[in-house]
Amino acid sequence: MLKNPEIQEEIVSIYNEKMNRVVTKKYDGSHLTVQGLAKQFTLRPHQKNAMMRIIQEQRAGLFHEVGSGKTLTMLAANLKLKELGVIQKPLFVILKPLIDQFGREIYRYFPESKVLIAHSEDFSKDNRKRFISRIATGNYDFIVVADSQFGKIGMSKAYQERYIEDEIDKAERQMRLAKLSGQRHTVKKVEQYRKSCQERLEKLQKRDIDTFIDFEELGIDMLNVDEAQGYKNLAPETQLGQVKGISDARSQKAMDMDQKTQYLHAQYDNKRVLFSTGTPISNSVVELYTMMKYLAPDVLQQYDVWSFDSWVSTFGIIEDVFELNVAGNYKTKRRFTKFGNMPELRNMFLEVADIQTSEDLDLPV
Repeated sequence: MLKNPEIQEEIVSIYNEKMNRVVTKKYDGSHLTVQGLAKQFTLRPHQKNAMMRIIQEQRAGLFHEVGSGKTLTMLAANLKLKELGVIQKPLFVILKPLIDQFGREIYRYFPESKVLIAHSEDFSKDNRKRFISRIATGNYDFIVVADSQFGKIGMSKAYQERYIEDEIDKAERQMRLAKLSGQRHTVKKVEQYRKSCQERLEKLQKRDIDTFIDFEELGIDMLNVDEAQGYKNLAPETQLGQVKGISDARSQKAMDMDQKTQYLHAQYDNKRVLFSTGTPISNSVVELYTMMKYLAPDVLQQYDVWSFDSWVSTFGIIEDVFELNVAGNYKTKRRFTKFGNMPELRNMFLEVADIQTSEDLDLPV
């Protein structure tokens, strides 16, 4: 059948329409200036180009090598967007041990900027409402909170209920498909996840949540997440049972981030989310899909790979490999080993990813 010229032509046409019609966009920020930048600092060409990407697209994954100046790039891009009137209230989520250092860097680069930084005492029980009120009512160039504090600014109870109910619906659909295909291991795993979601929903409905101000009411219109690899544990929905390399870990931290990025994408036409990390993929190829889901769900839909299983069938290679177990015997395991269709995957990823390696930059570090 595949040797039929008409069928071959149709396959080529579908492929070109879905996968081969995007040219990687180049960004030239050589003309950009940033008001308020201390005179002793100058943006390097790769920083200006990344700034131009963020200004034009209003979202990005800054996947730059350590020491390449990601912090300055993030700050300058947000300040430029604020200067242009595109955004009003950018929020920066920083690892707790680095929050003081991040605050010092802001004042070093932009000494006249108006900054609100959350310290440990600001999120104590007595001070939390007052600090969140300052976020909601104040006009700041940069609002900085620790990752642990960010998790305490919850979505509304109604939004969380809808999110969990949607997860339960997805799990039930997944179970039905797994039963039809006789995948008992997958059915058991999904059933456990569905049960945990139901328990979480029951606890949420019983709990009298005194959040005072929900995340939706803060007015945050740009979310900047540093060291974004910390949110990688967002296990995908999949029918691929017992495949090594596909994590089923789903942390509360990652689910909270998923809710908030989904909310911003809905409010701002799939924009206003900026991730920064030098290691977007640390130990699993699934993390690339997770990053795309956080940053650009519309691109996944555009390529018709929104579901994880369709993404894997397009870009992933699953192989049977021999592995040595603790008893010293070799057993066959199915493992998600590597990527396929690399040029197409690369083009898709580069629609949102700004990648700079040490070889690209040749920086004096």
